[in-house]
Amino acid sequence: MGITSDVNICFPLHMLAIIYTFSKRQA
Repeated sequence: MGITSDVNICFPLHMLAIIYTFSKRQA
């Protein structure tokens, strides 16, 4: 259960970071 929750938290954060950096590059 700990591993599943870890993935559920880490994955969205990673996607958010990628989108954030991508937006920064375009701006």
